Amino acid sequence: MVVYDLNDPHSKTHLNIFGGVSEGNEFIWVSNKSKFVLELRVGTPNGEKLATLAPSQVNKAIPLVQNRQGNATMPYEFYPTYVYIDPKTNEQRSFSSKGQEERWRRMPSATVVNPMEFTGPSDTSSISYLVGFLRISNQTNQSANPRNGGTWMFDQKGIPLIEGGQILTFELPSLSGAAGQPYTGLSIEFDRWPEMPIRRIDIKPGVVYDLLITTKDGRPAYDYRETAPKDYLDDMKISLFLGD
Repeated sequence: MVVYDLNDPHSKTHLNIFGGVSEGNEFIWVSNKSKFVLELRVGTPNGEKLATLAPSQVNKAIPLVQNRQGNATMPYEFYPTYVYIDPKTNEQRSFSSKGQEERWRRMPSATVVNPMEFTGPSDTSSISYLVGFLRISNQTNQSANPRNGGTWMFDQKGIPLIEGGQILTFELPSLSGAAGQPYTGLSIEFDRWPEMPIRRIDIKPGVVYDLLITTKDGRPAYDYRETAPKDYLDDMKISLFLGD
């Protein structure tokens, strides 16, 4: 599914619908009691998104088929990802659950209403990021798309293509601590130019990196720098897509 911004015809958000969504009368129930947008993931902290809830949206019924494994019916495992919008840049930031300590388990039911309640972090100063942010500015006359080890990368709205003059922000997992997680297989694919490799980048959690794509002597070139850490969340405004 693709959601278009009616105020900007060039802006669109790609959303994947979880394959286990049911048309029947069995549900799991979810409450988002945090001040963040909640993305409910299935199976693992980085699993498929089942649903998105606005801040303070409670008792949402989500139809879901039974999780059958052979002859047994097993519970689903659910994990939260909390999302916020930086009002200064309009960039989306997200941070996922760290693991089993934030896991909820439920089995879809037609009769039992037992909402999972996600409260989010109470002290935003203690938030630890699990990703770094690569902000790519394409200042060429060709469209470009970043690749990691040959695999296309998608920005925070699910867009893989950076047209000339556009700036898109990509989240890269950073699970190696303060030293940063190394990325050695990044490259940029263009319409007509040869693919341009990017030298090793060490992505630190919560840090923004700027990669500027330009031309030099008729060939693609780039400049890369660490811009700023994202340490201040208290003044972040929470919004869901277009509205407050």
